[in-house]
Amino acid sequence: MKVLGQAAAGLALSRLLRPEVVGHIHCHFGNGPTTVGMYAASHLGVPFSFTGHAHDLFRRRALLRRKLGRAAFVACISEWHRAFYQSLVPEAGPRLRLIRCGVDTQKWSPEPRAGRPPGGRRRVLTVCRLVEKKGVDTLIRALAELRVRGHPAVATIAGDGPLRGPLQALARVAGCGDAIEWVGAVENAQVRELVRRADMFVLPCRTDAEGDRDGIPVALMEAMACGLPVIAGDLPAVRELVDGEHTGLIVPANDAPALAAAMQRLMLDAGLAARLAAEGRVRVAGEFSLSVNIARLEEAIDAASVRTRREIAQANRRLAARDGNGAAALM
Repeated sequence: MKVLGQAAAGLALSRLLRPEVVGHIHCHFGNGPTTVGMYAASHLGVPFSFTGHAHDLFRRRALLRRKLGRAAFVACISEWHRAFYQSLVPEAGPRLRLIRCGVDTQKWSPEPRAGRPPGGRRRVLTVCRLVEKKGVDTLIRALAELRVRGHPAVATIAGDGPLRGPLQALARVAGCGDAIEWVGAVENAQVRELVRRADMFVLPCRTDAEGDRDGIPVALMEAMACGLPVIAGDLPAVRELVDGEHTGLIVPANDAPALAAAMQRLMLDAGLAARLAAEGRVRVAGEFSLSVNIARLEEAIDAASVRTRREIAQANRRLAARDGNGAAALM
């Protein structure tokens, strides 16, 4: 029933777009938005493409094979995504383009770190939706483990979600509730300030019970772009950003002692933290920057579009002339 509604929405969208002489439709998220875009493109007689991310591929993948078969190209945010799509539709291989989700490395850039809290404890930051796949419970257990080891840290958890209450209860039971600041959902400007105050960014992401997982979390890219050392959960796509040795540390899913050990390494080895921060920034700027990936997307759209920019410009001039003549006649 949802697909039928989305098909109707695609027809309505095509009617809205027809006067604009659109030459290509690109959709973000491979579920509902791409269904609407695919049917709108069909009615307009133009190509479409899409970018898949995470839950739209792992939990709600209606018509995904059909979309892969019909798209002019598919923007793959990771090599892992490209291999996943090809496993579903092998003949789509030539149309699978590596176009990552980018971050603005001018806006997200290193700034002087803020002073540490009383006692000199390290500040840990995570920014995420509070759902199972983000692994915040593992972070809480790792914070408790660090306290037992004699290296207590304070953490800021930014974001909201259905698990906020259970996670706060877990923190109290684990004995580290007093060391966690829960700030809820925040705007980008607030995130940058939180990054400036932090010593490390930790996101122990994993695959949840329903098979959902992260692609390459934007929050990780933003932290790395700001020159913050990061620790991430071990997922195939994440390893293309955080390699476990040069651009950040990787820990196994659900392994709180391993996460505590990785956090302790960054706390005790300033040279390691500085090196990971510097190399992480270089990795994001070279492969995950907004400018690099906008150029890739533009090139892919130009190559796929049926109508050239010149044809679209000519059609727009004709429409403008027609509208101008109509206005003159009314006057």
